[in-house]
Amino acid sequence: MKKIILYFLIILASVWLGIKIYQHPGYMLLAYQHWLIESTVWFFLLVLLLLFFLFHFLLNLLKQTAILPKRLERWFNKRKLNKSIERLNKGYMNLILGKWKKAEKNFLKGAKKKPLAFVNYLLAAEAADSNLEKEKRNSYLLKAQGVDPKNRFVVDVLQAEFCLNNNQPEQALVILNKLREQKPRESYLLKLLTETYLLLDDYLNLQPLLPEIKKSQIFPEDVYLELEKVTYLHCFQDRFFSDFSEVQSLWNKLPRYLRHDPSILIAYADHLQRWNRNNEAEELIRKELKHHYSKELMTHYVTFKSKAPAKQLALGEKWLKDHADDPDSLRAMGMLCLRNRLWGQAKDYFEGSQKINPTSQNYLALGYVYEQLGENERALHYYRKGFKDWT
Repeated sequence: MKKIILYFLIILASVWLGIKIYQHPGYMLLAYQHWLIESTVWFFLLVLLLLFFLFHFLLNLLKQTAILPKRLERWFNKRKLNKSIERLNKGYMNLILGKWKKAEKNFLKGAKKKPLAFVNYLLAAEAADSNLEKEKRNSYLLKAQGVDPKNRFVVDVLQAEFCLNNNQPEQALVILNKLREQKPRESYLLKLLTETYLLLDDYLNLQPLLPEIKKSQIFPEDVYLELEKVTYLHCFQDRFFSDFSEVQSLWNKLPRYLRHDPSILIAYADHLQRWNRNNEAEELIRKELKHHYSKELMTHYVTFKSKAPAKQLALGEKWLKDHADDPDSLRAMGMLCLRNRLWGQAKDYFEGSQKINPTSQNYLALGYVYEQLGENERALHYYRKGFKDWT
């Protein structure tokens, strides 16, 4: 509707203008030397307008002709860039599909265009590495560095990743330590360094990094908690402590929740025993069992030679009331009864464990119990069964 009204107004204005021109055509006379030009005013104005547009067109034509070489050069460069992008896309798809050679070929062709050369050389290095062509990989990394020296940091990070992927953690560690000196707050470097220490089983050097790893949140919470637990556990198990103060210092660094972890508790208790702190070790395990029962702790607790064996046995029986269906706990109580020369009770516990989960350890323990009870034939029977399971 708006367009119809607009067209109507234009037609109306045109008619009005035509009438005015007809009613008042005007007159002009131009004389130059012996030349005379007669015309109406409106025709003269129309000619001037046409001449203006013609002059403007000629100026534009001259301008476009002058910049034509630059426009052609820009067009060719854009065409080359589009081809380079197309090569990059094809190469990346080949890389995903595992077509390393085709990917490498496309990346190298795409690298001919300078704006994309750096990325193409890096991807070509990844394709060569996937194809186990290390010399080519290194040459492409050098070319990438030559194309864009400012981004050498990125090239070195990729080199460290290649070392990790090819099970060369020692070389990766050298590169990452240098990079950390340049950018100590780069979280991705911390992630790679963590993976490197894990490959090297170097938990002693990983442990000081744990607060920084936690703060940077480079791993999901559940992954970090498992990493923290494994690291501290290995530090207790693998490290040689020349003084008990070192053991205590490591224990004091433990997060509170890990002080209740059975594996770490047992590792710490072993160190306490090594430094002749048996009473402390027994008390530690006993208190934990009182609040958080676990079969691992129970199995370890019965290995302590208590000054009050009767009390130790009574506590074990108390804890077992709620866990009478656990074969490991039953076997642990059987071992405790063996130490206290309670053959009848030991036999009951081992037989109870054997009914739930038969093992060679139970057979051998029953053999020893029956030997002590003077039932040699039954003892021999269980010994044979136990050794048969081992062979």
